Order: sequence, then C-alpha cells, then structure tokens
Amino acid sequence: MSASESKGTQGFYEELKALFQQADKSGEGKLALPEFKNAVKGSSSGSQLNDMQLEAMFNFYDEDKTGFVSFETYIAKYNSLNIFINQEYQPTFTMSASPFGHFIFFPSEIRLLIWENLVKEGSLAILRTSQAIYHDIADRLYDTFDIHLFPTFEDPWIEIRCKLLRVKWVIGRRDYNKFSNLARVPYDKVELVVHIYAPDPDDCGQFILLWEKISKLTQMLCTIDDSRKYCDRENPHFKYRSEPVYERLHQLGSTPEAIISMAICLRKHNGVDWIRNGQVNSTFCKNGLGYDFNEVLLPFCRLSRVRRFEIIQGTEEMVVAADWAFANYATAFIMSEGFVTSNNAVYSQDPGYEDIVIAGLLSHRDDLFTLWVNYGFLEVPERTLSLMSREQQIYRIYTMTHRA
Repeated sequence: MSASESKGTQGFYEELKALFQQADKSGEGKLALPEFKNAVKGSSSGSQLNDMQLEAMFNFYDEDKTGFVSFETYIAKYNSLNIFINQEYQPTFTMSASPFGHFIFFPSEIRLLIWENLVKEGSLAILRTSQAIYHDIADRLYDTFDIHLFPTFEDPWIEIRCKLLRVKWVIGRRDYNKFSNLARVPYDKVELVVHIYAPDPDDCGQFILLWEKISKLTQMLCTIDDSRKYCDRENPHFKYRSEPVYERLHQLGSTPEAIISMAICLRKHNGVDWIRNGQVNSTFCKNGLGYDFNEVLLPFCRLSRVRRFEIIQGTEEMVVAADWAFANYATAFIMSEGFVTSNNAVYSQDPGYEDIVIAGLLSHRDDLFTLWVNYGFLEVPERTLSLMSREQQIYRIYTMTHRA
C-alpha cells in the first residue's frame, strides 16, 4: 500500500476513534445504541446511514447482546474478517488497498443495507465508483424485477420490486423521468415478471386503467434501444410523435439481438379472478372485444427483441376453464417478432388471428378507451371510470393553467 493510501486509512480510523471517545460521555470505553449512532453518523463514511442501518450495524458488533459496543470490539470484529492485522488499533497498516474504499470496513450485511437505501432513493451514481462496488450492487439489482400492475385506482400505478434487494419503486402515470430511467435498465441481465391483477368486470374503468398501464409499460420497453430519446405523447414538456413510438417500429426492420426475458402472471385481486362462475370474464364483449385475459396480452404483441416469453395461469380453475389458443399464438407471435415484421410471421397466417395485432387495431383500442375516460358512455359512470375522468380533467386544467 502506498504512503498516501496508508495515511488515508490511518486518518479514517483516527477519526472514528476520536468520535467514539467523544460520544463516550461516561468514560467507560463503550457506547450504547444512541451514542453508537451519533459516533458512526459523525464519520465521513457513515453520515448517509439511516437509523435502521445503524441499528443493524450495532447488533452486528454487539455479539454478546450486552447493549454496548466498545472501540476495541469494533476493531476486533474487523480483525475476524481479516480487515485488520491486530485486535488493537495500530498506527501502521500493511493491508492492501480495497476496491471498496471505506465500504470495506462494513461487513457484507451492512453494505447490503447501504446499497438498498441508495437504490431505493434512485441514486445509482455509486455504480460508477469501482468495479467491486458495481458488481456488489448490480449482481443483486439486475436479477429479477417483479412488476405489479393493479386495476384499482388507489393502488400504485406501476410498482416494481427487486427480488434480491429489498427495494421497490413506484412509478406514477406521469412520472416521465422515471419511465425514461427505466428504459435504461440493462434488460439482457434482468428477468421481468409482470403480475397483472384481474379487473372487476362490473367496473369497466378497472380494465381501461389496466390497459393504460400495460400499454405504457410496453411502450417503454420498445424504446430500450434508444432510451435517451424516450418520449411520451402525454408529457407536455417533450416533443412527441403523432402516434406512440411503437406504432411504426415495423418500418425499421428486425433487430439483431433478443434480450428481453419476460413472464406474465395472471393474478387474482381482492377476490376477483379472470373467470366468474366458470365463465371467462369479458368486460367489453358488447363493444366487440374479447376475453379480458386475452385483451391484456395484446400490448405485449408490440414487443421485439424478446428471447423468452411465457404466460403463467394464476389458478387451476383458469387453466381448465379458459381457452389458451390465443395466449399460445401471442407467445409465438412475440417470439417471432411478428409486429416488427409487419405481421407476416407464419403464426399470423391463421385467419382467426391475422388482424389481431395490426397496429391500427391496437390504436383503435387506445382511442376507444381514451374516449371512455374523457367523455364516458355510461349514464352513471362506474367508480374507477369516474375517478379516472376526474383526474384527467384536473390534469387538463393544470396543463392549460401552466401553459398560459
């Protein structure tokens, strides 16, 4: 280790020892939890830790559960991890420089709490500090994303949970920056599990809300090749095309590498399933639309670069009662990039499906549901549709006010 590195490491321990002594009001050479928190938070590497992380750190060092931690115990604990060469504090160190920097002084359990807090706050700049820190975080972060799409107005618009880190992100309908950041995820390293919760067929707004969420998610996934140009036609602060970005992707030709791996899980929600009394639900059957569980698969047919796609049935009853012909067709269509190749895939030659995922038909559904939200076709709008219409009116007034 160089002289400058030795001096920096030595300075850190001197700082920490001084903070311990300063917090030790009783002079007994040991700190209770409140004093320990103050000492660690006063250090240059501990100032960003929250109370939960500090308490976890305290419990890690207080092996005997005495309710106190001494500086010597602190040092000895590191010695057991081969971080220090002596149990007592030494003015000279011979350890090699760590690619973790000062984070090497924390055990992996504590580092995990720190990473979770940083990722939860959306701060990923630390990934650029070193290869060791990048892999310590990224190997956990970029594993499996569980994406939850609820049909009810009160639930999060889109909720994403990381499987190996105890963090989640909630994305609102108009969180344009978050959608843009989501488009930058390295999807070749991530498994996507999309949980779609069944809408109540007696509340048509729930299906419309679910359609909006799925369409927004697939629109974002269609921009991952050029994520910095991600735009949203509802965002007044961005210029946008006259149609969604995915509507003319077929003109660009097939893309070379499949990277997206996705599973669709059809779930119950508050006792509501995709079937009722043995019959598959169809909220908009009077408007010429199909079964709900088939309709929610349509936006995914816009995707390209998909290397794995599967549909998981939520209940055994649904496996038996539903006709999975279209689901199987949609899976094959997506895997063969049918939308990108102008719907000319071999699976699209079946007369029963040949028009089902043409861009115009998908746009028709988008336009139909927009009309329902903006104007409504019910004398007494159902609850979710009323809430969506009111929210849209408020947003429209807000936009006009701030543009004036």
